[in-house]
Amino acid sequence: MKQHIDKLNRLSESHGALQPGKGMASGVIALMLAALCFLGVLAFHFPEYLTTPALKKSYHVDVMRVPLPHGFLKQFVFPFVWKG
Repeated sequence: MKQHIDKLNRLSESHGALQPGKGMASGVIALMLAALCFLGVLAFHFPEYLTTPALKKSYHVDVMRVPLPHGFLKQFVFPFVWKG
């Protein structure tokens, strides 16, 4: 596992700091939003495996149907709109 983390660290350091105007920052943010949306969809579809009983009681399915599509839309549009 340590070798994989070291490999990711070398990859992230190989390009230097994120510079404005290159699109890397917006790409990284969009990638993180996409990963969070994907995890949210997995937790939404498989709540018995990926959530706790207390969490299942605290949200309603109808309420979750609104932010999930908005999150997908934002992670798709974000890199095209913001070039920072």
